[in-house]
Formats: sequence, structure tokens, C-alpha cells
Amino acid sequence: MEYFIHPLALAALVPLIVEALKQQLKWKHKVLFTVFKREIVTAQIVSQVVAMLLSFLGWKFNLGFFSELNLFYSMSWGIFIGLASNGAFDAGYLNIVYQFFNQLKPKNNEKVNDIS
Repeated sequence: MEYFIHPLALAALVPLIVEALKQQLKWKHKVLFTVFKREIVTAQIVSQVVAMLLSFLGWKFNLGFFSELNLFYSMSWGIFIGLASNGAFDAGYLNIVYQFFNQLKPKNNEKVNDIS
């Protein structure tokens, strides 16, 4: 539960989950494709999926900062958390996004376009 307090905590949790999956499934790095001279490996794709899954679970079970968000913002957080866990973003960028989303957050616990 403590990992859902702040997006940086989730970004730190994602690599731990991916490494545990790698050890359990015994898979090796494999280059899938190259984007802007950067090789995208299987672990990066899996970590993006894990970040999205954690964000969805945080939204579904009203954990931490996800309890005040709707599904769109939660999945947006999943994208940014995945990018931070892959090394594309650092903590400064994630804090800027956090402050930006706090300004966009619906007031008075209104859940706009909620599908639950």
C-alpha cells in the first residue's frame, strides 16, 4: 500500500516486479526494434505493461493517490510511471507531471466520465 502514495514510489516498484518476473520466467533481453537510435528491449515493454497494470489496480481499488482520479488520469499516470521506470523520465519530470495533474484533478471528489 505504501507504494501508491506517490508516483515515484510506483516507478521504483516497477523494476523490482520486472526483475522478479525475469527470474521466474528465465527470459533474456531481446531487442525488439530501434526508435531514435535507442534499442527497445522486451524488459522495457514488460515494465510499461506492469506500470499500466499497477495504475489500473490502484484506480480500481482506490489505493493512494489513485483514489481521487478517474480512469483516464490513472491510465495517463501509468504511461508516465512506465516511462520513469524505463529511464526516459527522471524524478524532476515526474514531479512536474504530478503538479500538472493535481491542477487538472476534478474538484470536490467529482469523478468525471467514470466507468465503474
